[in-house]
Amino acid sequence: MYSMPIVGTSASLYFPSETSEEPIVTGCVRTNGSSCAKTADTTKRYFGTEHGSEIEMVPGALNIKGGSKEPLSISFDDAVGVTIKSHKN
Repeated sequence: MYSMPIVGTSASLYFPSETSEEPIVTGCVRTNGSSCAKTADTTKRYFGTEHGSEIEMVPGALNIKGGSKEPLSISFDDAVGVTIKSHKN
């Protein structure tokens, strides 16, 4: 999964040739690892935006949440099944 890094993010660059004309961003470098409670457990994966939207991949579940004030959410949970939540019908 790839998302363009936001301005100010530390990133890893790959230079496919000896010139520096076409570098490729290969990933972002996390700088908040010690202060981010969500990623302390290595069996859980998160992909989130600066707007609050999030994909959470944990053992037994996949959860998707929008970043609005009243977010939509979809949960695929092995124990519960599929749950869709919306503030509208």
